[in-house]
Amino acid sequence: GSIFQFRRAGANLRPVAELQLPPSAPQEVEWLLLSVRGDELVGIASPGPVAITWSLATGQHLGAQRLQTPDGFSSWCAGGGGELYGMGPARGLDAADRHTWGLSSVPVLSM
Repeated sequence: GSIFQFRRAGANLRPVAELQLPPSAPQEVEWLLLSVRGDELVGIASPGPVAITWSLATGQHLGAQRLQTPDGFSSWCAGGGGELYGMGPARGLDAADRHTWGLSSVPVLSM
C-alpha cells in the first residue's frame, strides 16, 4: 500500500502526508524495506523486487528500478552509507547447510 509521512509530537506520531505509488506500480505491493539515502526515500517492494525512489524534499516520485537479484532474496537491509543488501539462501551448498544464508550488495542507481 501507500507510504505515509509522519510527524512526531512528543510520544505520538501523526500522519501528515502520503507518498503516492507511481502509476506503473501494482496497487498491492508489500514493502520489504524503506531506507533514507541522502535526500531520497528508497522503498524495496514485492512483487519484483523493485526499488522505488521519492524525493524527501518534494515528495515527488523519482523513478523505479527492477533489481537484478538471485532467486530467493527475501530479506533486505540498508548500510549506514545508504548501501542496500539482499539476503537469501546461500547457493551451492549441500542439504546439510540449507540454513545458511548469503548477503549480497544490490546496486540501486541514483534516480
